[in-house]
Amino acid sequence: MAAVFQEDLKNSSRRILDPQDPLLARLNRAFLISCIVSIAVDPMFLYTPEVTDGGNLCVGIDRGLATGTTVVRTLVDAFFLGRIALQFRTAYIAPSSRVFGRGELVIDTAQIPARYVRRFFVADLLSVLPLPQVATWRFLHRSKGEAVMETKDALLVIVIGQYVPRLVRIYPLSTELKRTSGVFAETAYAGAAYYLLWYMLASHIVGAFWYLCSIERVTDCWNNACIEFPGCNRIYMYCGNDGQPGFLEWRTITRQVINETCIPNNKEGTSPFNYGIYTSAVESEVINSEQGNLSKLLFCLWWGLANLSTLG
Repeated sequence: MAAVFQEDLKNSSRRILDPQDPLLARLNRAFLISCIVSIAVDPMFLYTPEVTDGGNLCVGIDRGLATGTTVVRTLVDAFFLGRIALQFRTAYIAPSSRVFGRGELVIDTAQIPARYVRRFFVADLLSVLPLPQVATWRFLHRSKGEAVMETKDALLVIVIGQYVPRLVRIYPLSTELKRTSGVFAETAYAGAAYYLLWYMLASHIVGAFWYLCSIERVTDCWNNACIEFPGCNRIYMYCGNDGQPGFLEWRTITRQVINETCIPNNKEGTSPFNYGIYTSAVESEVINSEQGNLSKLLFCLWWGLANLSTLG
């Protein structure tokens, strides 16, 4: 094992980084921030589906939001790749040397990457895979009919799947920062703000999933109405198929049936369809394309905060 003390690493001819170097500590802190940013960005993909009522009642994808979220996520992933490259050149303290009170650094260029591959490489690789970008751009180049449903379902699975490796990496990284710099936050206020940020992020995530499930609930009502109406084709529930045979029948359904059976409250003050916890999303029309992205985000964030605050 090639092991040296920290003061000897500077005299080494190998291009190995000291894990307690102040510059590397700042990079680790920046990487932690990028992890938090990525966790905040990923739910934005769930806000891209929306209900459009511009002459045809259908579910579509907000192209502007989808493009912007894809660009930001790609920039964050680029920083992730830089961090992965640094991990292959960062020395580590030999576990067996810690019992003597003074750790020895392992600088062997074969053992360092081998250790990283065994521990965190798979989680980092899964985190950086551009799966939501691929799903989004695939839709933007197809943008027809049931591609909306496929994209919506794919984004839901991808966002949930990539949350696991991202969260797995945050805890050991914050622990490493505490060990190398002594403290994680410079002041008590910074530490309180850090944990408050996590609470806001949790509310943001819950609100995003609630929004997407609200879209699902609306399409459930449309499906029920479509089953009871002869000649209905469900493909017209998704934007991009207007002008095709059968479209006029769908317009008739949206005007005569859906507007009566899928409204949250009719003239009697009751709802023909039970939306459950998604009633406020339908009543407020936050799922409609006419609502701005900021209004949509703030409303769902408020819903997430209100419901997380009632737990326990």
